[in-house]
Amino acid sequence: WGGYDVLHGFERPPVTRGEIARALRWMRFMRADTLALVALLPPEGLAWTRPGQQRTIKQHLQHIASAERWYLQRLALGPFPALGRTTDPVERLARVRTMAGARLRRLTAGECARIVKTDHKWWSARKMLGRFLYHERYHLRSMAWIARYHRVRVPEGLGGWAHY
Repeated sequence: WGGYDVLHGFERPPVTRGEIARALRWMRFMRADTLALVALLPPEGLAWTRPGQQRTIKQHLQHIASAERWYLQRLALGPFPALGRTTDPVERLARVRTMAGARLRRLTAGECARIVKTDHKWWSARKMLGRFLYHERYHLRSMAWIARYHRVRVPEGLGGWAHY
């Protein structure tokens, strides 16, 4: 059911201020779990991958940051401020999240209710918030699998996953 082209009935109602605040809180929890995993890695750990996975941990982190800006673009919520260049994926995550959080807090009533067809796919603010949460959770699991493959003791429960 995760196809981007579909806009389910539950994703159509306008998102409320309370739901935005709750999503931002959950996004902070998810990011804290992501950073907790990164903190467990040795310096070379960002370059790790494992058989069957193409991305390194660093590439997963870069992808998460890029996707957050992409989700905002689905609802035409730009233009976005320049974030500056950095090769540090954790710094990039922080910069993009700061920008995204600020923009989500400023959603107008019209933007909260907007339904847009972008690149032949339907989007709403509610769908966008759900994707922010699901996407990082999905990649956190992939990064945890990589870390465990390299014998890092990953605590259960990160990202809400019972085990890896």
